[in-house]
Amino acid sequence: MPYQPKTGAACGCKRGIQRDNCPNCEGTGQVIDFAAIRARSLTPTSTSTLQTEHDASRKQYLNNERSHDEHYLWLADAIGITIADLPVNLERINKSTDEHLNDIALRLWDDRHGTVRHKATQAGMRAWSLSDTVCVLKAYARRAGKLYAEGLITLA
Repeated sequence: MPYQPKTGAACGCKRGIQRDNCPNCEGTGQVIDFAAIRARSLTPTSTSTLQTEHDASRKQYLNNERSHDEHYLWLADAIGITIADLPVNLERINKSTDEHLNDIALRLWDDRHGTVRHKATQAGMRAWSLSDTVCVLKAYARRAGKLYAEGLITLA
C-alpha cells in the first residue's frame, strides 16, 4: 500500500474558506498526521546501486582518473539514453564546428531535461540537475555523431 499521511479521521472544519485554510487537514477534509510525515522524512532512505556506482564514477572523474566524456557516457548508458532523446538529429550534430556542441542552442538541450531527469530517477538516481542532463546528452551526442559519421549506425 502506498504511503498515506491521512489518518482517516474526518476533520472538524467546515467546507469553504475555513477548510481551505485549515492547518489540520490542509483542505483535504481528513486529519493529516504531520508527525508521521516528519518522522518519514528523517528516516534515511536506501541508496540504489546506480547511485552508488555513480558516486564512485564521479569521484574518479573529480580525481582526474576518468574523463568528462567517460563519466557522462557511462551515466547515459546506465539511465538508458537513446538517439531519440537527443534534441537534434545526428546530421546536425556532425555539422557542428564546436567540439563541445556549443553552436547548438543551449535551450534545445535544456528542453530535454524533464525526459532525461525522469529516466534518471526511474533508474535509481536520487538527485539530477540540469547540468547533468546537458552533459549526458552532449557526451552521448558526440559518440552517436561519430558512429553515424563512420557508418557504424544508420537511421531508418
